[in-house]
Amino acid sequence: MEHTKILNLEFWKAFAEAKTRFITPEKDKKNSFANDHMYWSLETLNDAARKAFHDGEQTKIHYHFEDINTEDQAGVSIWLVHLDSGETHTQLCMVDKGNGRTAQVVGGCYTYAKRYILTSLFAIGDAESDDDGNLVEEEDKKAPKKATKASIKKALDLMKKEKINSRIFKICGIENADNINTEQLIDLNAKIDATIKSRKEEF
Repeated sequence: MEHTKILNLEFWKAFAEAKTRFITPEKDKKNSFANDHMYWSLETLNDAARKAFHDGEQTKIHYHFEDINTEDQAGVSIWLVHLDSGETHTQLCMVDKGNGRTAQVVGGCYTYAKRYILTSLFAIGDAESDDDGNLVEEEDKKAPKKATKASIKKALDLMKKEKINSRIFKICGIENADNINTEQLIDLNAKIDATIKSRKEEF
């Protein structure tokens, strides 16, 4: 029987070892628009990733980001290189700019995309690596709870006040603005927060 060849085998071996070294950091930033929901800053995630990619003697996997800017979206590709074999892996994340087209808005998209990719790579939030959720198996099988009407209204009112394009719903996986679950609301509020901050920095 012919065995299927695994592409980038040395890279994935090294990456699997790096995941065992990865330590989920403490969340160090607070989102004032999502009931003070805590999240990881890019600096904290980068620091945790670089430590995981170092085996105690040398860096095994090096990575860098490539910024991508289109008319309606901005984001990044991450390029990871296994230094011993030269094997690589890349992953893409794009973010809707909404109504903004300034450098600050684009920069906010870059930062969000970098954070999203790093949390995705190390499965932060999954049962295998998330130690701040006190999750149990039964809760993992349940669908996310619906957000309260008051919290949804607060987010929608803020969007209207700040004139934030409703296309942001698509990025958050929201099909109906009146039917938003708690996870989607946290994501939505984070993007609203980032948009507002980027506009303020412009001035």
